[in-house]
Amino acid sequence: MGLHYPAIDIPNSARQLYTLNGLRLIPDVHYQPVPLIPVLNPLSDRPTDLSLAVLRSVSPCHIEYLQNMAVAASISISLIKQGEL
Repeated sequence: MGLHYPAIDIPNSARQLYTLNGLRLIPDVHYQPVPLIPVLNPLSDRPTDLSLAVLRSVSPCHIEYLQNMAVAASISISLIKQGEL
């Protein structure tokens, strides 16, 4: 279908996550996020780091990007060569 993400469209923070976690899945771009309970991890008293979670919330900007491409779901598999995305 010719759908792809130009390198300039992927911020550095997202590039780092794509390098660490080779699979990103958004099963429904119309999902409604739900809060994580408890907000703070009781062991560390800090927010839980979901960077490597497969199912996690997505930036509203990214959801808009996907909706502009007229897709209802998305899966991204990182292609990494010599440590680079």
